Amino acid sequence: MVGMYSLGSVVALPFVPFVVDKIGRRYPILLGGVISIAGGMLQGSALNCKSLIYLKARHILNPIVVMFIVARFILGFANSFCLVAASSLIGGTEK
Repeated sequence: MVGMYSLGSVVALPFVPFVVDKIGRRYPILLGGVISIAGGMLQGSALNCKSLIYLKARHILNPIVVMFIVARFILGFANSFCLVAASSLIGGTEK
């Protein structure tokens, strides 16, 4: 489950530089923030500790667990937008 965050970051990396060059440095940070809010809302609504504990005894395709895993992927995807755009924005404003 934890690896989905990293996988989302890796999947976004081929697209982020082109988006940042096309629309600037500030808007991808905003886009990443909006996607992060959506992923956080999805992850927060998937909270059901009983289902996560029950996962070990049953199958992995429990809808709540799948919702949690997809939310982790979305958060990782948004993370790449925020980090790449913010680091190039900070680097561009250096004197």
